[in-house]
Amino acid sequence: MKRTSRIGRNVKLSPMSGAAHLSRSVRAFRAVFANRDLRLIHLAFIGFGTAEWATWIAMLVFAYERVGATGVGVVALIQLAPSAAIAPFAALLGDRFPPERVLLSAYLLQALSTGSAGIALVLNAPVGVIYALAAATAASITLTRPLQAAVFPRVARSPDELTAINAAASTIEAASVVIGPSLTGVLLTVAGPGTVFLVMACVLVCCATVVSRVRRSSALAPAASGLRRILRSSLEGFRIVAKERHPRLLVFLLAAQFIAWGALDVLLVVLALGVLDVGRPGVGFLNAAIGAGSVVGAGGSFALVGRRRMGPCVGAGIMCWSLCLMAVATTSHALVAAVLLGCAGAGRTVMDVSGRILLQRVVVYDVLTRVFGVLEGLRMGALGIGAILASALVAAVDTRLAFICIGAALASFALLSWRALRKVDEAAVIPGAELDLLRCVPFLSMLPPSALELLAQAAVPMRAAAGKVIIRQGDPADRFYVVADGRVAVSIDGKRIDTEGPGDYFGEIALLEHIPRTATITARTDVELWTLDRDSFIEAVTGHPASSERATGVSQERLRRRPR
Repeated sequence: MKRTSRIGRNVKLSPMSGAAHLSRSVRAFRAVFANRDLRLIHLAFIGFGTAEWATWIAMLVFAYERVGATGVGVVALIQLAPSAAIAPFAALLGDRFPPERVLLSAYLLQALSTGSAGIALVLNAPVGVIYALAAATAASITLTRPLQAAVFPRVARSPDELTAINAAASTIEAASVVIGPSLTGVLLTVAGPGTVFLVMACVLVCCATVVSRVRRSSALAPAASGLRRILRSSLEGFRIVAKERHPRLLVFLLAAQFIAWGALDVLLVVLALGVLDVGRPGVGFLNAAIGAGSVVGAGGSFALVGRRRMGPCVGAGIMCWSLCLMAVATTSHALVAAVLLGCAGAGRTVMDVSGRILLQRVVVYDVLTRVFGVLEGLRMGALGIGAILASALVAAVDTRLAFICIGAALASFALLSWRALRKVDEAAVIPGAELDLLRCVPFLSMLPPSALELLAQAAVPMRAAAGKVIIRQGDPADRFYVVADGRVAVSIDGKRIDTEGPGDYFGEIALLEHIPRTATITARTDVELWTLDRDSFIEAVTGHPASSERATGVSQERLRRRPR
């Protein structure tokens, strides 16, 4: 069924064939990697993901060999609790300062804490010191994901590109789930956990070097001053999640999956060492199987480019993940378990990518970093809760039943959330015709997709019969106009100087320069327009430096061309 604009015949949104989807996905993917800064950020993220997984697995193996399965959950919670508390507030930095500078600082801090933990492990320092340094390492990673998740909508030039950026990041993260555990398996075979930490500290130094080459941008907002103002600003993410039901559902849905992920971290150690008897390297390679499936799922998520509905993808991803986890409990063969874990990883990645895209669509950009900071904090807490839960299940029943319980809980949560996800999709659906038309305006096309989508939702249709004056020279300015169909005549001091048709725009000069209308616009034919009120237009354009600069340039150039 063809979907068209509520007015206008020129701007239409039709269903795409499979070939068209593929072509659109490839174009978006190419656009992502044609961007130098995005290439650098993604390259550093490979090293970050590798280091995160390698150090996490190495520490769990260290704990299991000393305190057993029950102790592993406790150690995991010790590592993650500080991160859960810090993440929502640390993410405020990404909204107040140039994000690439904060990202560089985060990588340097991660390298320092990881190296310190590695030295402590090599020197056989007291266990309490080792666990404290491991917790510091986990806490230092809390900025990376929320920063990147919030930077992406700012640098993306279209919703398709934003989807491609998220898919690329998930592909890279999935690849690191293969690289990190595999490398850990090799290093644990020839050395010990301390060596893993030291090697990853060197990797993180390389990440910092790469990110240091990213071009510096201006701060997103002036830094807050005063403890009360800083605290109020840092709590904004919590306020959005608490009061707005759509972001709340997505944040808790995305966070809940990490309970299963945290449980899986413990269960895979027990499965490899206590059930399948594949030894230390087996822990790394079972995790790598999940990563391999995640790569497949992330690659498949490029098919999401151009899709308006993400809710079914979220639900289907959760169901795939949950069913595969339950199936692991039925096998005693390491290879079969690895295949099932790979399928689980693919489902989890599809769920994660589509869920994050939905969250980026329903949250106002200015507080997006802080909302993702809340998610990162809940993620860390959920990982710890999952680890404790898995340890308790292994102690109370057995490893196989623990897999069934975790999978069944995921499936139940997906079924309970299905109807609510449909409502989120309805609220977040992109107004395609309006969006396509606004992209024809040079300075509006430079807005982040999240801001452009909000602007498209604020657009109001208008019709004018041939001969009708739409705006009159000298009148106060109150709206901006984009032509969807028909033609209009532009007159100054009673003299016609131009005509404009579909995709052209007018009314921005008076709004931007704070002056009366500089020309009279009359409908030459019956015309159909989309209009934006003064406040929506000014807030959108002036709130983003690149768009504001381009709009000012367009406005001044049109004034210079005005006949004297």
